[in-house]
Amino acid sequence: MVYVIPPIVHYRKRSWYLTVEVLAAGFFHLYLAYAAPNLLWSFVLFAMMIGLASSRRTYVWTGIPCGVVFPALNGWFADRPPYESMFSCSFGFAIGFAFSILIQSHKQARIIQEQKQLLEQHITEIEELTLMEERHRLSHELHDTIGHALTSLIVGVESLRSSTPALQGERIDSLVGIAQRSLNEIRNHLHQLSQGPLNYSLSEALRQLTEEFMKSTGVTVGFRVIGNEALVMQKMNFCFYRCLQEALTNAIRHGQASAVAVQLYFDSHQLRLQIEDNGIGMESIRFGFGLMG
Repeated sequence: MVYVIPPIVHYRKRSWYLTVEVLAAGFFHLYLAYAAPNLLWSFVLFAMMIGLASSRRTYVWTGIPCGVVFPALNGWFADRPPYESMFSCSFGFAIGFAFSILIQSHKQARIIQEQKQLLEQHITEIEELTLMEERHRLSHELHDTIGHALTSLIVGVESLRSSTPALQGERIDSLVGIAQRSLNEIRNHLHQLSQGPLNYSLSEALRQLTEEFMKSTGVTVGFRVIGNEALVMQKMNFCFYRCLQEALTNAIRHGQASAVAVQLYFDSHQLRLQIEDNGIGMESIRFGFGLMG
């Protein structure tokens, strides 16, 4: 009962575990002090285990019974000096509690490292988004200002052709050619500025993302499009692209998934992206930078 009941309590009601463990071990060894004093050394192992299960909030009320109260009572029942048992049990509890602190520190260091990686990923995404928005802004400004001005210039010069002497025709052709070449160069620059991962349709961009993800990670990703694809705004394309990117990353980083299924639904009223994986899941979702973004 002493060895079986505390683990059952730990599984059923974890907050009661330490109390049950301390009382069960303590009273059991009080019985040993009366019936088999030579077995009292085993209480050191219980004290070490209780110290390992203790935390900074519980070590006071678990350490005093394990290191002082029960060892003193054991020595009294066994007719032995209590300080020997008190020292060994306190030392065993201290060793267990030291390992508990070491484990907690390791967990915190791992959490800090994960948060650092999330922050770096978030910064990278912000930089990419800022660069893309700046490129779009610059493209629109160049198109709306210089492109419009050159188009107006070409049309205006062409309108002067009928009212100018024939000898000036070559100069008009030259001016129109210069303006037309300048307009073509600006259009080429605008096309280069707009180059990015989402120059394709939404389904094609997501399909390329899943293929690149499979090549780099080895995780199986199935992609399927349901319905007739419709035109989607660039900002919405980018949002869906980031959603799938974040979901795939979380599936292997936190979910330890080996297979992911991605489905893109199109209908007349809505657009839905559904991502499922065979990972371990989470009881409660902690929103990091990626999910919040």
